[in-house]
Amino acid sequence: MTDKPWLTRELDEIPYTFDNERFQAYLKTINLEQKHTFILNKCQDEALNAEINSLEKRKVRFIKAATSFLKLEGQDLSFPLQDEAQQLSLEDYYEACVRAYELSQQPFFMPTTNDMIELNAILLRHDEETSKYPKFSLRNEKSPLIIIGKGYFAPVANYNVSKRVSLMLFDLANTNFDDPLFVKGAKFVTEYVRIQPHMSGNKRTALMLLNSMLQTNNYPSIYFDKDRIDQLHDCIKESMLTRDVTNFAILIADCVSKHYDHVMQDIEVYEAKQALDNVQAKTSTPLEKSGRGK
Repeated sequence: MTDKPWLTRELDEIPYTFDNERFQAYLKTINLEQKHTFILNKCQDEALNAEINSLEKRKVRFIKAATSFLKLEGQDLSFPLQDEAQQLSLEDYYEACVRAYELSQQPFFMPTTNDMIELNAILLRHDEETSKYPKFSLRNEKSPLIIIGKGYFAPVANYNVSKRVSLMLFDLANTNFDDPLFVKGAKFVTEYVRIQPHMSGNKRTALMLLNSMLQTNNYPSIYFDKDRIDQLHDCIKESMLTRDVTNFAILIADCVSKHYDHVMQDIEVYEAKQALDNVQAKTSTPLEKSGRGK
């Protein structure tokens, strides 16, 4: 058995592809579009929508995302945290998630260089390792070269980061425009991680922008829990080395589907409670309704 080839210059120039037939077959298998349509229709009820998409529920998702991505960096964290530095990192990540959500509320949102820089700056606000470098710029010729721990590729050269970022954003808005959303997101995140446009926090920033793209298209934000972190990293690596993002797009779709399963349970509980309240209201006496009963 031989190791996978490293990312070579020749391989790096090959466009990302995907197997649309396999991807669409998987979407049918998990009934994703049916779930999506069902939940959107149910959420026309303002009271139900407020119940299942409350600020508190969004906050829980953001916190789970923050802790999972901090684990992605090699730490095993729980919430709340005792260590002040870890607590600050978590709070910064949460604030960045909130800002990413605000960006998603823009009609037809597509990431820009300024969005990338802004989210990463919030994310690294209290990061000691990058404190001596400017946070409101991309990695450039004045920044040191980052060596990636996994070792299967070297990041884009400092002097080429801005050009490569511009090409990534152009492909997202033009070349990849007609791709299914999850495929478009998989290509975007893979290329983002390949470029390493920031001094630190590249995966986290890329995935926050992926969530913005999902949310502006009426899909939920996602996070990768403890059981999916290795799968996420493997998908990014596979996409980069094979140029095929199909498995990564399927992983994104699967995370959305699992979230929908939880939402559908919440809807079921909400509607059962509403039905019970209606029955009780119909069977109560006039005195009970007025509150004057014993």
